[in-house]
Amino acid sequence: MKTKIITTATALFLIAGASWAADAKYGDAAYSVDGESNDIHDAGLYWLKLWNRLYVGDPDGGSGTYPGQSGVSTLYMGSFWVGTNAWGTPRVSDKWDRVLGLLWSDGSSWNQRPPYIEKYGDLDSYLKVTDSYEEINLVVEQHGMQWSEAKNDDYIIFHYRVLNNSARDFNDEFVAFYYDFDVGGSLSYIDDKVGIDYGRKMTYMYDDEPKHPYVGLRVLDGKPHTAAVTDIMNEPETHQAKWALMTSGKWETRSEPYDWRVCLSSGPHDCKNGDKVGLAFAVVAGMNLSELQANADAAYKKYWEIFTGIEEFQAKALAGAVELSWEPNINYAGFNIYRTDERHSAAEVKLNRHMITGQKPFKYLDPSIVPGTVYNYTLEAVTLRGAKERFGPLRVKAQRKAKAASFSLSQNYPNPTRGTTTIAFTLAEPGEAKLEVFDLSGRKVATLAEGPRATGENDTTFDTGRLAAGVYVYRLQAGDNVAVKRLAVVK
Repeated sequence: MKTKIITTATALFLIAGASWAADAKYGDAAYSVDGESNDIHDAGLYWLKLWNRLYVGDPDGGSGTYPGQSGVSTLYMGSFWVGTNAWGTPRVSDKWDRVLGLLWSDGSSWNQRPPYIEKYGDLDSYLKVTDSYEEINLVVEQHGMQWSEAKNDDYIIFHYRVLNNSARDFNDEFVAFYYDFDVGGSLSYIDDKVGIDYGRKMTYMYDDEPKHPYVGLRVLDGKPHTAAVTDIMNEPETHQAKWALMTSGKWETRSEPYDWRVCLSSGPHDCKNGDKVGLAFAVVAGMNLSELQANADAAYKKYWEIFTGIEEFQAKALAGAVELSWEPNINYAGFNIYRTDERHSAAEVKLNRHMITGQKPFKYLDPSIVPGTVYNYTLEAVTLRGAKERFGPLRVKAQRKAKAASFSLSQNYPNPTRGTTTIAFTLAEPGEAKLEVFDLSGRKVATLAEGPRATGENDTTFDTGRLAAGVYVYRLQAGDNVAVKRLAVVK
């Protein structure tokens, strides 16, 4: 994998000048995805049409055939959902406006392999779709991958990057696959059943005919949350209904035959404005349950072979500090940060005293800077076996501290609140800050901010919709400084 390295000063810039949503390295060509023959994943045994936008399937039938084009039809339609409750009312996107698409197959001369696949050299089909949902202002980049080799030809991997351009911070972003599998095609869709393999985070569908395959959805990367079931009479059509389905937390089976649909979701994901969430699902098939499980395991292994290392290493110059962030795609034992400056380039200094561990995304704040100095930062990742991998260096020019500020916590506004309220606070210096909300019994009900924050004014929004009416306490801690205030929730 070739790591994408990004540096920022006051804004985020992509090196090579291409936008994140349509990266020139992929050689994208714009066209409408309309069910043409080259919009089919057909390299392996699972033939899957991309019908329209970010939908899969074909309303005319014959989609998701297994094994091969002449196999049994297994799918009527499927779609990808993204949702959030950041506005105080659910918004779930499953309609998309603009499409960039591209299919790569062996022997083609008009496209390039994506850089993280080039290393392996065995990709047989690759489809990229980039689209936006303007009501929430999200950009979704979908990568569909398939292989023809026998041990990896029974599944398709869908990798997503969801970019938040909403001007809001999300702490409850959910993504989901909603699929109407019809095992055996349109003439036998009413005899389908639904099973769950909780250990694999997989939902699957089958019928009682031995000649018909099993088909399933598995979460490969993300936070598996829900595997819910609905039917033709209860399909969710509103934002609220879709949100309720994908956030229910249910893992459901159906032993009675019917025309079922399955919803497999991942979340909740934190995604600040300008940031992205990366995750992956697999659509898998097999002629029986044991084959389906083996193929699902192969998909999981393949995904983590491809997306290995550090997805993104960034450096951002703040007032009086430099913030580093990165997202590993595999489990590392920990990380170290090294720094040089351009006045003493040979003198590399390790900044952290103890190896950095925890949950992704990782952040490290370097306040020991001299304004105007250009620094180079290198990330050292230590594998579980003790090997060391280095990423960078990133070049950043340090900025001066902001005008002196004092530590303070403001009263939330509006207060009392019926829905979303804003809490502002000021830090005297950059560093770790934590803003939490408690009920009057001392039970924590929300964490609104946790991690590195810049000097000066900061703010965050809090959706109180799920709280009962009453008085709550919010508490800010930054270093030795602590401040507490009360807020009231009314219904």
